[in-house]
Amino acid sequence: MLGTLTLKIEADSVSVCSYFRNLINLPIRTSSSSSSNNIILNGADSSVRLSLKKLNEFITAIQFQPNKIICNFIDQKYAHFFVVHDDDLILQYLISSVMD
Repeated sequence: MLGTLTLKIEADSVSVCSYFRNLINLPIRTSSSSSSNNIILNGADSSVRLSLKKLNEFITAIQFQPNKIICNFIDQKYAHFFVVHDDDLILQYLISSVMD
């Protein structure tokens, strides 16, 4: 929740890490059934193992310069990406976690 994303690739002969710091964590808002007020949920660190082939398909499929990419990681389940271009085009891409 500190605005840091770590991408780590591990193989038998090499391990490579890329760190993305000072990212913006958007607040998560949901409405409570007992109240009409919105509450902000505090999250924790999450980890998702993704297939490099699927991640590469996502990265190479973007043929334009997006304004921003929003990532949601559900711990040990999937990564959900929103690719936003000029606020009038939003593409979604979901990558399921790889089982160990």
